[in-house]
Amino acid sequence: MAKLESRKYHIALLFGFFFVIYLSRLFYVQVIANDFFTNRAKTDAVDKVVEFPVRGNIYDRNGIVLVQNEIAYDVMITLRDFEADTLRFCKLLGIDTVEFNHRLGSIKQNRGYSSRVPQVFESLMKSEDFGGIKERLFNYKGISVKKRTVRNYPKAIAAHVLGHVSKVGPRDLKKDAFYIPQDYKGSSGLEQFYEQVLRGKKGWKHYLKNRHGKHISSYLEGALDTFPKPGNNLKTTLDADLQEYGERLMRGKIGAIVALEPSTGEVLAMVNAPTYDPNLLVGGKYGKNYQSLAKDEKKILFPRAIQSRQPPGSIVKTLQSAIALDIGVANEYTSYRCNTNLVGCHNHSSPLTLPQAIQHSCNPYYYHLVNKIFNKGRKGNMAQMRKGMDEWEKYVRSFGFGDPLGIDLHGEKDGNVPDKREYDKIYGRNHWNWSTIYSIAIGQGEFSVTPIQMANLAASIANKGYYFRPHLVTAVGEQKINFENDSSYRNQTLVDSTRFDIVQKGMQWVLEESGGTALRSRLDSITICGKTGTSQNPHGDDHSVFMAFAPRKNPEIAIAVFVENAGGGGGTAAPIASLMIEQYLKGDVERVELEKEMIDKVFYKVE
Repeated sequence: MAKLESRKYHIALLFGFFFVIYLSRLFYVQVIANDFFTNRAKTDAVDKVVEFPVRGNIYDRNGIVLVQNEIAYDVMITLRDFEADTLRFCKLLGIDTVEFNHRLGSIKQNRGYSSRVPQVFESLMKSEDFGGIKERLFNYKGISVKKRTVRNYPKAIAAHVLGHVSKVGPRDLKKDAFYIPQDYKGSSGLEQFYEQVLRGKKGWKHYLKNRHGKHISSYLEGALDTFPKPGNNLKTTLDADLQEYGERLMRGKIGAIVALEPSTGEVLAMVNAPTYDPNLLVGGKYGKNYQSLAKDEKKILFPRAIQSRQPPGSIVKTLQSAIALDIGVANEYTSYRCNTNLVGCHNHSSPLTLPQAIQHSCNPYYYHLVNKIFNKGRKGNMAQMRKGMDEWEKYVRSFGFGDPLGIDLHGEKDGNVPDKREYDKIYGRNHWNWSTIYSIAIGQGEFSVTPIQMANLAASIANKGYYFRPHLVTAVGEQKINFENDSSYRNQTLVDSTRFDIVQKGMQWVLEESGGTALRSRLDSITICGKTGTSQNPHGDDHSVFMAFAPRKNPEIAIAVFVENAGGGGGTAAPIASLMIEQYLKGDVERVELEKEMIDKVFYKVE
């Protein structure tokens, strides 16, 4: 009897043990591992498909569309179902069999590849190309089409400023979780700088799929689906008509034009020459076209307006004059003779007062004037020379030279303001003197600036001693940008506002008085204040430089023109700037002969 009871006890204990194991496993599956198995089931049975958002448009200051979207088509191929005459299919798409096989090989290497699921074979085919093959394309078994959007540039201007988009790479995928391999992102210009506000927000659709990966139906009747949110539009400061006119004037030339509104720092036009049709870098032909542009010997993709660092030439004589007036080593009537034994010059009357020196662009005058700034009359005193140069450097930098101005584009360069440390490195400490470095007085030597800094100098003089940080966008979506809250927006130079009347007088005489270096660029109905320059080029013909603002009272435009290998500033850069001013302020150009001359003046063959 006892033996029977013992056996019952052990059997009950065994059943209890297995029951505890069962309950434990049930608890784990139902509670602890529920999320794991639920997600696993979704992964196995549900396909999550991205719905790409529409990218924001870009407009000019007057509401003209500069960048918009248009429908493009991805041609998809399901390899298991594809049955076709390969040669005929290749001919339809304009490719050869080598390219066909290359694409198939790439597709098969894609992560998550399945022969039963559509794969991208031809990406972003533009509507005009797709329309011509649409009917024949759908005759091929295993071929389907997916709609996408691509950028379109209605006026085909401002390519370097607006920028372009390109397919994301491995670095983009690692850096930003927003992107997936099918994404495109801004790669240059405003498209890149404002990428996060232009790109919008993705939507997602969920589909039930079978074991081969094919979609069966919508999952949970779309309960988990989300809609894409369009990107924000940008309102830019550009004047489309002025930009287009500037690009027309610079056709066949290498250089840049930058036009600013002095009272705000808004960029009215930013011309990079040579330029290109931004529609070339759209859609399936992006790679081929980009390589062609990148290999061009004229460096077509180079954004010269913000990256080309060149000697400014004589336009800095306006700056030197303002500094000399402010520190008290000169006044309006300070005169020097044009001694060409010191530095070369051209024929003009002598001696000259300060405004006349600007008017005639006298090199020996500025040899003496900047020497006075540095040495304060103490010739041969190296301690004073170094102290004077430090003071001069601070003044020059206060006008925005030597550092990027902070425009809303990536890649802006700084230029170079020479200082005593640089000359110590070149010549050795205390082994240099004024006769060694005098070329910086006339904007040569180690002095270098960018075209946008040249335009900013014109704006600073127009405003009599201050400038606003140049910028290209004034509103994101419906939200206007409040620049007043940005401490770096308004910048005061070290020169007192009272010093600039004398400088402006000399700049007005450049275009209006006999012997002025830009006399032929005068505009009778508008007072233009300007300064010519010749930027020395050790590798060929000198570069043509001109900066100006207009009208003198209540200025509305400040501009700089830089044309490579075009000689003196009065011959090419000044007329172009004058025509741009006329176009902007009057809305039309009456000097048609001057306009034709500038358009016809080319420095390389235009195809």
